[in-house]
Amino acid sequence: MELTDLAVSVILLVAGIFVCFNGYRFFRLTMTLLGAFLGFIAGRYAALVLEPMISGIPFAGYIVIALCIILFAILSGVFCKKACIAVTCLFFCWWIYTDYSQYFKVPFVAAIAGVTVGLIAGFLLWRARRPIVAAVTSVAGAKIIGSVVTPYFMGVISSAQGSAAASTMADFIFGVKTLTAPSESIVAGLIMIIFAAAGFIAQMKASKNK
Repeated sequence: MELTDLAVSVILLVAGIFVCFNGYRFFRLTMTLLGAFLGFIAGRYAALVLEPMISGIPFAGYIVIALCIILFAILSGVFCKKACIAVTCLFFCWWIYTDYSQYFKVPFVAAIAGVTVGLIAGFLLWRARRPIVAAVTSVAGAKIIGSVVTPYFMGVISSAQGSAAASTMADFIFGVKTLTAPSESIVAGLIMIIFAAAGFIAQMKASKNK
């Protein structure tokens, strides 16, 4: 997903960091933020589908997105634990389908895989065990962070100046003269792993300090 609007990117980045590092401590708010994120995704798709019918209405697309965000956020926040299975199912379905469907012969299988993973994660969240909640929320937050940061990072390293700087660093650190830019999925995966690990460690340390 291309997140090119700076204001939206900043909001999503802040939400992703909060979910990643505070998922267990503020569980209801975390579910609300995840619901709002899913509402943003659903709203964007809905606005695209409805575009032929609403093209003449000022700010119609933004209104559709805003309504979806509010609806998903309220439902996720109010029902919280009851909604966690549905929220995680939709979140992992979106994640695996958008990032990995190209690796499946039948892309729909990626969505099924996402739903399956989401069901497992949602059930574990519903049980509300501290390490599991910390793990799932840190991964979810890290994914949101990666979705925001990756397009900007790829834009930097794809530029002439960024490519030259990366090659210089690779030569200095590893002695590699030529450097091939990694794929966007690899960069997103590395960013997600780094933040997920940091978020999980931070959440577990915070729980021990209580």
